[in-house]
Amino acid sequence: MRRFPEPGEKAMAIRQPTHTKEYSLGFSGTIPKGYGAGKVKLRKSEAIEVQEANEKHVRFNVFSGKVPEQFLLKRMGNRWMLMNITPRRSAERWKKLVTPEREHMGKIDVGKITPDSPNQAWQPKVDGASVKVVLDPGKPPRVFSYREAKNKTGLIEHTYKLPGYWKHKTPAELGGSVLKGEIYATDKKGKTIPAAEIGGLLNASVWNSRAAQQAKGVQLKIRTFGIERFKGHDVRGAGYADHLRMMQQVSKGVKSLPTMPTAWDAKGKAQMARSILSGKNKLTSEGLVIRDAVTGKTLKAKKVDPFDVYVREVVPGKVKGEMGAIRYSMTPKGKVVGNVGTGFSRQQRRDILRNPGSYIGRAAKVFSQSQFPSGALRAPVFTGEWHLDKGRQPGVEQ
Repeated sequence: MRRFPEPGEKAMAIRQPTHTKEYSLGFSGTIPKGYGAGKVKLRKSEAIEVQEANEKHVRFNVFSGKVPEQFLLKRMGNRWMLMNITPRRSAERWKKLVTPEREHMGKIDVGKITPDSPNQAWQPKVDGASVKVVLDPGKPPRVFSYREAKNKTGLIEHTYKLPGYWKHKTPAELGGSVLKGEIYATDKKGKTIPAAEIGGLLNASVWNSRAAQQAKGVQLKIRTFGIERFKGHDVRGAGYADHLRMMQQVSKGVKSLPTMPTAWDAKGKAQMARSILSGKNKLTSEGLVIRDAVTGKTLKAKKVDPFDVYVREVVPGKVKGEMGAIRYSMTPKGKVVGNVGTGFSRQQRRDILRNPGSYIGRAAKVFSQSQFPSGALRAPVFTGEWHLDKGRQPGVEQ
């Protein structure tokens, strides 16, 4: 075999006699005579994660690159077929299930919200990354970003970064369901960690993400807040109360997919708002998401709502080896309208100047007093966080 098959490809694999560990893991060279005589070249040697193994097939994952890849080694008589079964957005099934649409929210001042409407559901505004969760019968949930990625599959999959993802298999009756959720991370006390740290865990390779979670004592988790397909049926037109009931059914069957805490009555909403605005809510201190079951509209009410700006250029600073400012636009390809130079740590300044290509195109969260007619922000300050649902995500896309 000249190379491992790429996603969607397959190759014949010939079973070999059992070799020594030393030969299998590191030999390259020439075998002068006898069995296998000729040049031997080591093509790949790395850790894999075996999902299933029996006399008929072996399923395993390779996590060495930015795209986690899934393989099936299937017995075909006296030979074996090695198939790369990694999902691809171009395949009809995944194009249908992992759509690029994400939830769009309006904004409302947190001081103007009222808990009185029985048609509104309130939820915590968890600051993580939006995901689509695909359920297949008898298999663990598959977790994807809604984003169309610039990689060889067109998808960004986070499934294997979630601790113990293989433990919760989907009951047969829930197969064909697709949910919308938020992936976030909590510390040992159950409190959500900052989005900047979550971004690092999501943009790392699977092995590195797992190691970082263990070292930091944090865990990636998911909360669902919406549903697109239920038991194979398109339910996007249903009301939010019905969506919530369907999500709760899924949560009972798949324990790793709890729903977002939701309040419908005035007392529950008031308690939720107090816990969030006082900083006592473990999921968030940002604000609330308000879902109207009648109009279908979704609003976010945040204590302070930052602007999203897109990094277009990196300007060197007066201190040698450090970035001075980023030049930004308000849209990914819009006109450059200003600079942001405050709010960055010295480490960030060094890294941005040293690796500008890893930052150009990313969306930065910026606080500002106001916005000028030109689009420029007044006295912008970097919040220390990058938007995980906007702009480039270089760690997993390229």
